[in-house]
Amino acid sequence: MLQRLLLVFLLVASSLPGWAQFQQCRDLVFTTQQQVDDFAAIGCSGIDGNLTIYGSNGNGTGGITNLAPLSTITFVTGNLGLILDRMPNTQGLGNIKSIGGTLTITGALVLAGIDQNTFSSLESIGSGLVISDNTSLTNISGFPKLRSCNYIEIVRNSGLGAITGLNAVNSLVSLSINKCGSLRSVSGFNGLVTGAQLFIVYNKSLAQITGFTALTAANGLIINNNGALTELSGFNALNSLKEQLQIHSDSSLTSISGFNDTLVVNGAVTIDRNPVLRSITGFTGLKAVSLGISNNKSLPDVKGFTSSRLTNVSLSFNDNLKSLSGFALAEVTESINLNYNAMLDSIGTFKAGAAPAYIGVENNASLKSLAGGFIYSNYSTLSTLRLFNNPVLAACTEFWVCQYLRRAGRSFISGNAPSCTEAAILANCQTLATQQPVALAPAYPNPVRDVLYLSSKTHFRLRDLMGRVLLQGEASQVSMAALPTGVYVLETGRETTKSVRIIKQ
Repeated sequence: MLQRLLLVFLLVASSLPGWAQFQQCRDLVFTTQQQVDDFAAIGCSGIDGNLTIYGSNGNGTGGITNLAPLSTITFVTGNLGLILDRMPNTQGLGNIKSIGGTLTITGALVLAGIDQNTFSSLESIGSGLVISDNTSLTNISGFPKLRSCNYIEIVRNSGLGAITGLNAVNSLVSLSINKCGSLRSVSGFNGLVTGAQLFIVYNKSLAQITGFTALTAANGLIINNNGALTELSGFNALNSLKEQLQIHSDSSLTSISGFNDTLVVNGAVTIDRNPVLRSITGFTGLKAVSLGISNNKSLPDVKGFTSSRLTNVSLSFNDNLKSLSGFALAEVTESINLNYNAMLDSIGTFKAGAAPAYIGVENNASLKSLAGGFIYSNYSTLSTLRLFNNPVLAACTEFWVCQYLRRAGRSFISGNAPSCTEAAILANCQTLATQQPVALAPAYPNPVRDVLYLSSKTHFRLRDLMGRVLLQGEASQVSMAALPTGVYVLETGRETTKSVRIIKQ
């Protein structure tokens, strides 16, 4: 009985005018201009399901040239696919406000630009925006109202020269700009605040990335194989990456300066295989799990990492690297590896509170001395020292090395100059027994943002310029994060008091 009633209901419903219109407004495929023209008489305000439009009938003839009859459409619940072929424009779709699935624009042979009039009302895409394999496309400046979208892929558009639009999009799970061989600049995406994974890769003509001015957080940022990119300076608002930052194989890149001085990366920062890179700045205060700078053949110095907080640091295979000046007050907890830097002749950096657990200096053909490097106030954290195959390394008798070897710390010292063996170092240590090691500043960094490190555990008082005691106690470090910016006076010691002015930033 129930089945009969249901059958009767379906028969009656299907005979109604509204039912017929519903059927005509769902899952549509247009391959001819006549089909598009006939659609105007139906009066659909939206498409239930998918809408697919072919600019050609399959053999390169006929096809669709005018989408104006589709101007009544305001939504598509499923996917919208535009296989453009020789379709000259897409302006008839300007009233669509939402797409439930994916918007795909592909195969353009005539369409030159996606401008402000293209999808001018579109506010949301439930899944993704894919713009791919459009040989005639030269510019993307449209989508002025698009705010909500899961992912964007702009790939294999061989004639695309610039991306200046998509400035209303504020959050993405993924963005990929990939293999657009003529792309010269990316200045759009200026409303993007958060993103998961951002890939800007294999764009051989890309010279400028000046968009992303509002981007503050992402999962990862990968910029590689952009052959014309000379400077990376557009990510100064970025302060958090959950996974990684990779800048590699950008063959014309000479400088990296566009990152926030307080960037936090909960993964690896990798800068490698950039053959003409000469300058790295803008990473002061970086916090990251690991930092790897390798195979940058023109890099003469590593600057810009002062006051960083890192777990592991590796500098290797940088053929022209002669000095390291950028790691003063950088706290490295697990390991420092300096390997295969053929021109490195001195270290002169890594001066902070506690030493890392591992220090490895290997296969640096020009390195002569350890003097001035690895100066810490606490070496009890060091558990492994490896000085290996540095053929002209002769000056190894540093106080900290002497102290470490005397307490029988784990060491591998071999393949260096004759004066840099474990036995020679211990013998030379006797002449230093009455000398004083190079001292750190009484407190550092100065200026300071959050933690102020003292040269040793001591009694301290921190006063403002009115003489009022704000902090006091006995410690080897002082948290100043909660204090306002300004000038303070630090006093150390109980009986013989020393004082120094501290600038809080």
